[in-house]
Amino acid sequence: MSNSLTALKPEYDQLFSTCKVKAGKVAAVQKEANLLIKNKGRYVSVSNMTNVPWYVIGILHGLESSYSFVKHLHNGDPLSARTVRQPAGRPIKWNPPSTWESSATDAVLFKNFDKWSDWTVAGLLFKFESYNGFGYRAASVNIKSPYLWSFSTHYSAGKYASDGVFDRNLVSQQCGAAVLLAALSELGAVSIQESPTMSKEDALIKIMSLGQTVKYSTSVFSDAAASLQHALNVYLSGALEVDGYPGRNTSDEYKRVSKRWLSGDPRN
Repeated sequence: MSNSLTALKPEYDQLFSTCKVKAGKVAAVQKEANLLIKNKGRYVSVSNMTNVPWYVIGILHGLESSYSFVKHLHNGDPLSARTVRQPAGRPIKWNPPSTWESSATDAVLFKNFDKWSDWTVAGLLFKFESYNGFGYRAASVNIKSPYLWSFSTHYSAGKYASDGVFDRNLVSQQCGAAVLLAALSELGAVSIQESPTMSKEDALIKIMSLGQTVKYSTSVFSDAAASLQHALNVYLSGALEVDGYPGRNTSDEYKRVSKRWLSGDPRN
């Protein structure tokens, strides 16, 4: 199975609908949800600069830096200097400004969250998992990612202790993104889209904008390409695979709208 939204959507939807918090973790999940809501104002300020939902920024804040406002959203490194761990040297422009909000905005833009448009359950979980990486899907590991499912009955043990080092006995001590997302929904703090709500008019605008920057490729992934594919599906009521690789099928669908293939398409 490919790690594309189209391929993973049924799994995400099924797991989310059956997600149950472990009995011993209910209080911890509620505490995190309440803390995230308390910090909403700061997340909204980043949301206003990036068009990324405030709760997405809040959930990443918990997972990457334990809700600390003196750490980078990128990876939890101290805010006193640019990041050291991967991604290193972020933000490139730093001090000034050196606020948590400016760093968080850089983290969101660096990961191209601002170019993503599918904020359904599946779209959200795909972006969260891609932020952390798909290493838990490797055949040698093959567990549900704790980045999504920790504190739920979908996850028991197993965690990457560091980059490329997996420990099957290590247990995540963080609440997973999907679990926290469900808790926020149950509290009425967020309303998760059940299906894409992008209008055809908005989809057309996005298609024409992204089509100017997305280059034809069968080997290079980009979030912008995935967003273009999603917008094409909305506008044309199609079933184009949202995999982030803008190859022949994507270029064909783009041509149906714009009357030209993507830049770099050998048929141009």
